Amino acid sequence: RPFGGVIVMVMNDLQKFTRTLYSSERCVIVKVFNYLLINVYLPCAGTVDRSLIIDDVLNDISNYLAQNSECTILIGGDFNCDLDGIADAAKLINDFASENAVERCDKLTGCQKINTYVNTALNCGSCIDYFLVSDRSKVVKFDVLDDGSNLSDHLPIAVECHCDKVANNFCEGTPRNDKSQQ
Repeated sequence: RPFGGVIVMVMNDLQKFTRTLYSSERCVIVKVFNYLLINVYLPCAGTVDRSLIIDDVLNDISNYLAQNSECTILIGGDFNCDLDGIADAAKLINDFASENAVERCDKLTGCQKINTYVNTALNCGSCIDYFLVSDRSKVVKFDVLDDGSNLSDHLPIAVECHCDKVANNFCEGTPRNDKSQQ
């Protein structure tokens, strides 16, 4: 897709420890070992019913968080709003983060706030891409990558987390996509 959408790519050697729990146009939830990896693409300003869409996505995520409370949570993606701002979208997301005890990785690591969306033609940018994590001790490194070979108007963000491979927490069976068939 030229705009938006979500995907989670998993290395081949981790496939047998991975289970897709949920997949939709705006959210993918994958369990790898004892991590719940969530990729989101939230609507931008000006989208009709933006707050309702954000609320629906966050409610879907909340349901999976409740069902997988033993997991370390890592949520990342295009939030399409500055979480330090005062917009309704930022309030919804920050309230969700507080209610679910997830913290921004950029703030945990002391990373200087950097624009993750950059439009050089319009000479504008904003910080709208984030990672949120439930266990701050798991975060090893966070960075906004600007190496020059990126053709997108979003700079990639990266987080490195410590993961204990726990044999009894791996996912068996065929991956399940609850809503992707709708």
